[in-house]
Amino acid sequence: DATLTRLPLTVCQTQGGDSSKVVPVLATWLLTQLAAKSLDDLEDQQAHPAGWSAPRSLNVATALLFVAHLALDRLLEDGVGAETVQRIRIRLDQARLAACAGQHEDLAISTDDGAITPDRWLQIAERKSGALLGWAAEAGASVAGADEATCTAFHSYGCCLGVLLQVADDYRDLWAAAAPHDLL
Repeated sequence: DATLTRLPLTVCQTQGGDSSKVVPVLATWLLTQLAAKSLDDLEDQQAHPAGWSAPRSLNVATALLFVAHLALDRLLEDGVGAETVQRIRIRLDQARLAACAGQHEDLAISTDDGAITPDRWLQIAERKSGALLGWAAEAGASVAGADEATCTAFHSYGCCLGVLLQVADDYRDLWAAAAPHDLL
């Protein structure tokens, strides 16, 4: 997990970028991860580790998403071009919407009469986790000044990591206590 937490930084460094310039992307990534985890726990009806109520957890997660978006303003102050920052923001919005769509589909499965297919499960995993990890990797490459083909390749790499992470998480949940979980 520590490697995935540093994903934008690691990608920026592999592309020869200035590590200090990727800090706002790293902050956005970490805040988005915290919010997504909190929201996923709420949707899976799992209690917040600090014992917060569901409304408080929802409010904090929402605030984290807003703060995460604002953190990207620092990129402009650090000398990252306005066009690059705008592309990073748009791709973040797209990734968040994809994650929400994946989570919505995951929630809808519990009311479906039919069984989920492996292909549908992988599509949901790609939306829920792949889209966000794809963004994190692509954003790190963008801040480093990588060309579009390289940014696209890092996006695909992050997407694959996200799918693997979601599959591992779902598999681990199968062996957990009787709490609700995604794969069930």
